[in-house]
Amino acid sequence: YLFYTHQVPERFTLAEAATLPLAYCTAYYGLVARAGLQSGQSVLVHCGAGAVGTAAIRIAFTRGTHYTICQFIPYFKKIKH
Repeated sequence: YLFYTHQVPERFTLAEAATLPLAYCTAYYGLVARAGLQSGQSVLVHCGAGAVGTAAIRIAFTRGTHYTICQFIPYFKKIKH
């Protein structure tokens, strides 16, 4: 399990450091462990600007996949009285 351990930077508290790998673990579990992502496949990353989305993009990039990113932009309608 030494592969999964890292030095905690001095500027982080242990609580802050504990949250860092969460996004990458979530993205890795979904893309690699569950979906079996391989080189040459395509990936659609929704909400790529968030933590898990950013991690998914990085994982897809390093695995040699084709990826597309989409971002939800809320539609606001002005109501005139």
